[in-house]
Amino acid sequence: MKRFFISLVVVLAVLSFGCNAEATNLLTNPGFETGTMSPWAKYQYPAGAGSTPTPTAARTGTYGLWIYTDTTNPSGPSISIAYQDVNATQGDSATASAYLRTPNGQTWYSGSYACVRVEFLSSSYSVLATYESAHLTTANTPYGNPYTVTTPAAPAGTAKARFELYLWKPIATSTVSVANFDDCSMEIQQVDLLSNSGFDQDAGGGTPTSWSTWSGGGTNSAGGSVLTEALKRNGEKAVCVYLYGPNNAWAGLSQDVSVSAGTVYAFTGWLRLRYAPADSHGNNTQAYYSGPAYLIG
Repeated sequence: MKRFFISLVVVLAVLSFGCNAEATNLLTNPGFETGTMSPWAKYQYPAGAGSTPTPTAARTGTYGLWIYTDTTNPSGPSISIAYQDVNATQGDSATASAYLRTPNGQTWYSGSYACVRVEFLSSSYSVLATYESAHLTTANTPYGNPYTVTTPAAPAGTAKARFELYLWKPIATSTVSVANFDDCSMEIQQVDLLSNSGFDQDAGGGTPTSWSTWSGGGTNSAGGSVLTEALKRNGEKAVCVYLYGPNNAWAGLSQDVSVSAGTVYAFTGWLRLRYAPADSHGNNTQAYYSGPAYLIG
């Protein structure tokens, strides 16, 4: 009986928006070197709060951002935000960073804080999730290491990621809180939407956790799959999908993930094939890992 054997290993299986994109700073005018706010937008409450590029706030180059709260607010906190929106989708992870200081000799109300924030927004600009860097809470703090926040995967319905330079003062007071920002960065990385994409977790009986398996075949033919350490490319295990017999046979694995309409996803994986019986020279025919292989749609 002729036997046909296939070994399939998917070590780096990724569903994402795009394919192997390198992380790039998506912000325009990230260091305020144009001397203007464009294309940054502002939110300030009350109206006396605000922000403006100025050489006084520069860490590198000529300009940085001078941001400040209002002097009074009878109904609650004073907030000042400068922000930009970039495209994002479900499963993306954002890394946002900026250099931040409270300038020497400027006022700072106790309980105020400044930070870098990321908000994931829907297509109608509803806030789906918010993440913040560490807070700067003290006066007269010079520029040091960047304040950075890396988010988990963006939730379903995400259309935008908003990068924010955020300053908050807690209560009405005549004391203004002042902070400076410079050298901002916003990167979007594609997150693997698959669980157990390297097949290293065993649900028992040789079945990989989070995957469904299926197989079948005609008379004297069959297929199946099993976890194996011997055929791994890296990590702990790989999955071997095999077929044998003279008639039709089939086998495979599947996993369901949530996707968004109109978004392009890429599935990538490392493949290795082996055929039996031996070829005309008495050797099993085997192709070693090469790839990864891509499917985009």
